[in-house]
Amino acid sequence: MEKFRKFADPQTGINVFLPAYSNPKTTLIDRLLHSTLGIVLIIIRVPIIFVLILTSLIIDKLLQLIIIQSLKRKIRVITFKIIYRTVLHLVGVYKIDHQDFPSQVNDDQKCLILSNHSSPLDVFFLLQQSAPNFIRIHWSDNEIKFSSQTLWQTIKGTFIEIQPSLDSNGSTLKDILSSQTPAILFFEGCQTNQNGILVPHTNLIQQIQAIQPFLNIYFIKYKDRTLFTPINTVRNYFWHFIILCTNISNGMKVDSVDTEKQSNYANFIKIFYDSHNMKLINQDWKQFIEFKEYYLQTIKASSYKKID
Repeated sequence: MEKFRKFADPQTGINVFLPAYSNPKTTLIDRLLHSTLGIVLIIIRVPIIFVLILTSLIIDKLLQLIIIQSLKRKIRVITFKIIYRTVLHLVGVYKIDHQDFPSQVNDDQKCLILSNHSSPLDVFFLLQQSAPNFIRIHWSDNEIKFSSQTLWQTIKGTFIEIQPSLDSNGSTLKDILSSQTPAILFFEGCQTNQNGILVPHTNLIQQIQAIQPFLNIYFIKYKDRTLFTPINTVRNYFWHFIILCTNISNGMKVDSVDTEKQSNYANFIKIFYDSHNMKLINQDWKQFIEFKEYYLQTIKASSYKKID
């Protein structure tokens, strides 16, 4: 879209903030048929999904009563795998083309997962994959801080958009990482459309370089680029999830790479995403906030009637 070109990356011309469905090719009849069947799927799927999520929240609270950390971790992994794999099946993700999360990590080794983020399905996949702790970034120009999220905070952020944290609270990455549980960080700071990947913050790389954790990098991707795509950048989060539930199936593919030690983590990350034809875009969440405000104002002011 020409009117949004000013938000594209100057070097590559790529705009990672545009909706993935900017040029939908589905016909009106296809949309009507999809919506009719979708209503039935919503009625069946949504109540079951929310019961499953509520069950996971209750189990997570009960696990706090267990003193033995290793036992607590095993129960959490098993129960979350069952619950959130079922959730994925209910939203149409029946098969995931992916590599298993590395299982041979030393008990005293801190494990960090870096991932792109474009869909609520990302969160469900990661919860069933390794039941990790999710980390939130506290942004600043120079040094960034981090804080661990509870399961409730993670789930809430899947259905309700949470504004970036600009305070100086939080801890260093070294203090946040636990040797018992892998931690997941959506390092871009916002959801993008998979036309490129926002470059990691310089201070994040510096902190990773300093602690040398067992690092796993994910690229979670979706092929669907219609109005019903799993990818979301500008829609209301809850409404987007409802739209996802209208799909008979949602294809997901996850590629990953891991390393125990690197002399240059920034280059390691770049090489991984370059190998999947994903350019690192020298922008950040601030440009996304500006784009979204402009996009919503433009769509509201225009005569174009959106069907979502």
